[in-house]
Amino acid sequence: FSLPQQLAFVGCTLKLLLHSARPSMTLINNIRSLERKLGAYTLAKRIAGDRIILVDEGPVLAAHFLVPAMSDLSPRTIAMFAKTIPLPDLLVYVRAPVDTIVNRTRSRPDPPREVASLIRSDLVRYAESAVALFDQLVTLLKDKLPILVVDNPDMDDQHQQIIVETIENFILDHKRQLCDSPKPASTRSTTSDLVQRRTY
Repeated sequence: FSLPQQLAFVGCTLKLLLHSARPSMTLINNIRSLERKLGAYTLAKRIAGDRIILVDEGPVLAAHFLVPAMSDLSPRTIAMFAKTIPLPDLLVYVRAPVDTIVNRTRSRPDPPREVASLIRSDLVRYAESAVALFDQLVTLLKDKLPILVVDNPDMDDQHQQIIVETIENFILDHKRQLCDSPKPASTRSTTSDLVQRRTY
């Protein structure tokens, strides 16, 4: 790993995973998924330059591994997880009502493996835990980076387009702010526009 923070994040996440799950293929797949998320994050940071890179499966999304153990997670534990996450330059948090999340998940041809076998009542509890966890993470991260929270219930194409334009303007405004910020002549900017989002 290229950043010390990534080592802290890996250690924290593995500790939580091993504490909350028995050894299984799901646990192994989660660990492999964590590696892919960090790989995508590191690669995007390295090659971005002045380009905007949208990442849908970055380190913040590793919080999904913790959802099944949400009832056992203390605020202190969640805060430690948030403290060690390698952060993007900005975050777009796309929310939806629990019923909408459940219906969309059940209608997917490739539902996430952690929920594929759940009956509806268990899926509702999973969705409620996921919303509660990500709401807490956004609250913990709001002073660390720009965050846009948008609601995405079931709606017509016109309102969906408004959401898309809201996200687009948020990203482009951030990029303009970076470009307009004065930089010391002796240093070269390495800031990339790495955006992480989750759409339910």
